[in-house]
Order: sequence, then structure tokens, then C-alpha cells
Amino acid sequence: MSLRPVLTGALLAVAATAAPLATDPATASAGTSTTTVEKGVVIECTGRLGGQDVYVSLYENNRYANVVQVGVGEDGASREVRDIVRAGRARAGVRIDGSAARVTGRVRATGTRSAVHEEMDDAGQHIVSEGTHRALRTRLHVSFRGETSRLACGNAFRYRLRVAKTPIV
Repeated sequence: MSLRPVLTGALLAVAATAAPLATDPATASAGTSTTTVEKGVVIECTGRLGGQDVYVSLYENNRYANVVQVGVGEDGASREVRDIVRAGRARAGVRIDGSAARVTGRVRATGTRSAVHEEMDDAGQHIVSEGTHRALRTRLHVSFRGETSRLACGNAFRYRLRVAKTPIV
């Protein structure tokens, strides 16, 4: 069994639960929409460590939780952290079965910004996100139980979005 769907599902659950909690219930019941500006980083990586598959997800959002997730083989963990990427360096970690799993390395923006427009219905709200993504070049490593391995990060970008949420009546 791969941990990627489980961990991705956990990340989506965090995002889905954080947004409704941040909305004032009185406003939501009145059918009024809210608009926020959200900025952050999404980095998803895979690799191999000690013969086991590794999955890493680093998620930063200036309005809601910053979350680091690491899966090694069938085991994994996630936690909220204060900062993940600062001044071009990524540092984050979790404890898996009592052992520290650390993600470290370099991150830098590359290329031009690309326009983004997404619409979806989630948690009783119609959500429209508009803004930009900018690709990130990464050189990240994961260390766990005395072994270190380089990660391949296929999905890595910085985002700036205006997010409008309207309750679905």
C-alpha cells in the first residue's frame, strides 16, 4: 500500500477543515461570501530510503496551517509547523515511530508566474481561486534512522491566490 493517497488525503482534510473554521458561522449562514489572499508553497516529493518508498509533502499557507508530512514505507506522520521555507532553505521534520525524519535542502523560484483559476465546491462552499503559481527548483534530502536520500520533487510551486468562498444554499 502506498502512503501517498493517505497523506494527500490528510493534507486535503486539513485544508478543508481549516477554511470552514476560519469563516464566521453567522456570516456563512447569511449567505455572504468572504475573500482572502493566500500565499504559500506546495512541494511534493518522492524517493527511496533503505529500500522503502518515501513521500514528502511540504505545505505553507499564510492564513491557515503549515503542514509537513513524511511517509517511509508503510509508516508516516504529519504535523503543523511554524515555517518550512525561509531564505531559500527548507527545514522540516516529524517523528515516525519514535525516530526523527528530517527534510532539508534548497528551494528557489524559477521561471515566470503562470495564471491560475480554479473553481470547486467543498464543505458547503463554492470556492473560486484566482492568482498565480511560480515553479520552484528544489534540491531536498530526507534523513531517517541514519540514512539520507535525495528527493525528486515533481510538484513544487509558490502561490499567491485571491480565494472567494460563498456558502452553497
